Order: sequence, then C-alpha cells, then structure tokens
Amino acid sequence: MQLATDTSRQSATTRAGSSVAVVAMIAAMSGLLFGYDTGIIATALPGISESYNLTSEGDKQIITSALLLGAVFSAPFTSYLCDRYGRKPMLLLIAVLFIAATAVCAIRTTPAILTVARFFLGLAIGAASGAAPIYISEMSPAERRGRLVVLFQLMIMIGIVCAHFTGYFIGHQAWQWLIGFGVLPALVMLLGVTLLPESPRWLYAHGMIEKAQAVLLKLRGDRELVERELGGMAEAVAEEQQANAGSWKEFFSARVRPALVLGGGVAMFSQITGNNALVYYMPTVFHDLGFSENASVLMPAFGAVGVLVMTFIGSYLVDIIGRRKYLLVMVPISILSFIVIALLLGEGSDATQGWQLYAVFAAVILYMVANNGAFGVTIWLINSEVYPTKLRGKGGAFGAFSHWFFDFLIAATTLTMFQYLGAAGPFWLFTAISVLSLAFVYFLLPETKGKSLEKIEHELHQGRFYQFQRRG
Repeated sequence: MQLATDTSRQSATTRAGSSVAVVAMIAAMSGLLFGYDTGIIATALPGISESYNLTSEGDKQIITSALLLGAVFSAPFTSYLCDRYGRKPMLLLIAVLFIAATAVCAIRTTPAILTVARFFLGLAIGAASGAAPIYISEMSPAERRGRLVVLFQLMIMIGIVCAHFTGYFIGHQAWQWLIGFGVLPALVMLLGVTLLPESPRWLYAHGMIEKAQAVLLKLRGDRELVERELGGMAEAVAEEQQANAGSWKEFFSARVRPALVLGGGVAMFSQITGNNALVYYMPTVFHDLGFSENASVLMPAFGAVGVLVMTFIGSYLVDIIGRRKYLLVMVPISILSFIVIALLLGEGSDATQGWQLYAVFAAVILYMVANNGAFGVTIWLINSEVYPTKLRGKGGAFGAFSHWFFDFLIAATTLTMFQYLGAAGPFWLFTAISVLSLAFVYFLLPETKGKSLEKIEHELHQGRFYQFQRRG
C-alpha cells in the first residue's frame, strides 16, 4: 500500500514538473521575441535605408534606438501593472503589443511611423524583461528556479541567433518579411498565455488563498509540499504587513536597499562591462581598425552562437554550483579576455594579420561567452529572486530600467570612446569596470541557490541578506 502511494505521489510530482516547464516555456516566448526584434534590425536596416532613401546616419540611428527608448520608458509602468493587475494580464498585454507593433513595422509606410512602431515594440520588450522572469520565478520550485528563469535569457539568445540566420538567408531587400516573421511567435505566445494560471504568490498576496493553493497543487503535485510553500507565503505576507510593504517609499527604504542595490547593480554591470558595445558596433569598429569584412562580421556571429551554448550550460550551473560561484568564475575569464584584446590592439601592434588576428578573434568570442554567459544568465534570475513579494514587480521593473538605461548610454557613446581613446583604450576602460563588477559580486551578492523566495525575503527583513552578514 505504501509503495503504491509513493509511486502515485511520484507520478503526480513528475506530471506537475512537466507543467511548470510548459508554463515557463510559454512565458519565455517573450524572450524569443525580445532577442529576434533587437537582433533583426542589423540585417533589416540596409533594406529600410534603401526603401526610404535614408542617407543620414542620424536617421538610421533614430530608427534603431527608438526601440531602446521604448524599453527604458516602459520599465516603471511594468511594475504598476504587474503588482496591481497580476502577472498574467501583463503577459497578455505584452503579447498584444508585440503583434501590433511588429505588424506596423513590417508595413512600408513612412520612416516616422516606423520609428513610432519600433518605440512601441520597445515598450513590449522592456515590459517583457521585467514581467516574464518574475512570473517564471514565482511559478518555479526552489530547486529548479535557476534554470527555469534562465530559460528567458536562453530564449533571448535563440531569438538573436534566429535573427542572424534569417537575415543571412533571406537578405536585407526583403526587410518587411524579416520583421514580419516576428508576428508568428507573438501569436503563439498570446494563445499560450491565455491558458496559463496567475502566479500563486500574487494570488496569495492579494487574499485569494484558495486559488493560490489550487494553482500550486497543479504545479507541485504534492499536497505536503504545497502546504509547506503556503506556510512560507503566510510568513512573508505577515512580515510585509508589519512593514506596510508595497509602496515606492518602501521600495527605496533602508530595509529593501540591499536588494535594490544588488538587482540594479547586476543589471548595470551587464551593460557597462562592454558586452553590447561589441554586439552593436563590433563589425564597424574592427573593420575601421583594418580587419577584413569577413573577420569583422564572423566574430559577433560566432560569439552569439557561443553565448547561446553557454547560456544553456549556465542555466544548469546556477542551480548546481550557485549564482555567486558561477559569477566569480566567469567574470575573471571575461577580464582576462579583455586584457588580451587591449594588449594586441595596443599602439604599434598589428593585430589584423597572422596569429594576432586569430588571437583577437578567439579573445573576443571568449569574452562574449564569459561576460554574457555570466551577467546575461544571472541578471533576470537575480532580479526575480531578491525582492519581497509585494515589491517584486517594482524590483523587476527597476532591474529592467537599469538594464535598458545603461544599454542606451553604451549605444550612444561607444563610437565616441574609440574615436578619443584609440583602439585599445575602450578595452582597458571596460577591463577596469569589469574588475569593479567582480568586487561587487564578491561583497554584495548572496547565494540564493536552493532557497525559497520566502526564505530570501525573510533574510532581507532580518538584515541577513549579504553573504558575510549570514556568516556572522
């Protein structure tokens, strides 16, 4: 009898685990759209320029950067909608925005309309980067939360790689088709999200305890696990009520500041350590430095494939060795890679020929894999874990705002840095910033591997959030 009960219990848990994976995959579809829509402009822009007779570099930059501005703008509003109306309605709104904005972008109208449509596409991307990781985090069991949340980043990289290959095979002349293909996964996401449940933690925090319990039973398949998880939610809600949590005043309070500094800081370092400077401008910069056109184009292409592989591997490592150890290994690799690039591009050296060319090629790819494999894998995961339940929407939005704001700054200053600092100067600057990011991780990042969201919240409330505070 006991054996039969255990077998039935294990079978229910297995089915529930599959349900969680499906839920995470549907929510992570917004990451695929995120990656595809940010990546496809590189191939589509020459065709757009030909269609609209754009000769000004400024006009091209406006069309390109409109998406980033939309992402920056949507971050604060994401938190309000997530916290007030729920995670699922926000995901539905994101899917609708993706469909509508992509459709308008794919229709040949005027440059002004295209720019506005890309701004709205940016609204969807910025909102997705704040809402989807939070939803996945709140639906996932603690032991699988890392790889399930990192699925969002993995889908971003799949979207970017798809954009590269779609553009390569179809060509920029058919730019309307290149952009329009983004409607298909957006429709799949919209249909999928309609079938998803609301986050049980959001339901519990808003007094819908029975609904939260029903959702958890479907996701966990074990009533004992559900009761234990509900108990943790009850303690977290009680602590929040005592602290009068949920407002922006509480979000910026001293009690929550460790989470705010950590979430915003990881998002900031994911950008200012130079990754997107290379992603956006590597072909232009390296071609200007004398590298062949093939070498300048192949470096980011191979780098993107390497990042995709590392993201998949990293999604497991963060749950095996932990977020903190993972970053403490990966960030030094990116630092060493940048030092090699800076030395090879130093004054008086010719890195465009012979073994130096291959060394730069390898160092650039290794840097992209290590840096994006480090911060890219952990940025959305950390921002979805470290905030209290009633502030998690605001926390995800703050992290997304930090990410897109510093992304915009990097996009607006990289070419100027190379103009004034020379070939190696920006790489030395990014090396120094990367060293600061390593110190940031060492002193301020706690280990959250295997902990329930409620336990992380309890440690924040008790002033035992930082790694060394808990040891003391």
